[in-house]
Amino acid sequence: APTRSDLIQLLNRTGLKPWDILREKEARDMGIRKDMRDLTQILSMMAQNPKLLDHPIVIAGNNGMVCRSPDMLRELV
Repeated sequence: APTRSDLIQLLNRTGLKPWDILREKEARDMGIRKDMRDLTQILSMMAQNPKLLDHPIVIAGNNGMVCRSPDMLRELV
């Protein structure tokens, strides 16, 4: 499971926001909302609960995205 530090590096490297890599239903069930401003808390919750992370997250260079289909993967690379 990724650490909070791993998640920070991923977000900094790719320019993604926490909301871009969260599973919406699971995040809602845990009380995570897009209007939350405490990113430290959100990232800690993500690190403690890896089921919150959408997957697969693919990184190519400084770009990254959640690739749910081969077409999305081709778009990234």
